[in-house]
Amino acid sequence: MAWDNKTRPNKTAKIPYAYKADDDDPLVLVPDQDLVPMVEQAMDYLDEGHSSRRTADWLSEKSGKTISHQGLSNIWKAHRSETSELLKSRKKQRRKNAPKTESEKRVKAAKRKRSDAKRVLTMAEKKIDKCKNSKHDITLLKFAQVNKLSFDYSNKKMPRSRRG
Repeated sequence: MAWDNKTRPNKTAKIPYAYKADDDDPLVLVPDQDLVPMVEQAMDYLDEGHSSRRTADWLSEKSGKTISHQGLSNIWKAHRSETSELLKSRKKQRRKNAPKTESEKRVKAAKRKRSDAKRVLTMAEKKIDKCKNSKHDITLLKFAQVNKLSFDYSNKKMPRSRRG
């Protein structure tokens, strides 16, 4: 796999992973020959079906230069996605599992709507709980102000009275 030189619009633009600025022209980016073999090995791991998060952690540890799982996945897609047997098999499996008849499509759509509704309900319940807790905090704060008490927000406990 060939790693081609790249250019960047100005000297302060971000340098992509496994590249470094050319010594003669800082706008030209050349592949970092120390990192490229490690990135290639990481992409081999991804081709074998390893987790992108674990592979990114391994690459970060080995190279000393951090990369996120999404960054590694983007590099893999740019360099290998078209020839990947893993992607081809996943695509084939998705097609195989896809609903074929109209009734199967309606069932799948209904299930998706149900799961979306569950997610919305959960989020609404969390908001309600947050509102209930914040009303409680406001009530305690008002009580503390009236009674000249201090309120500790980190523990959400009322300390003993400090009257002077």
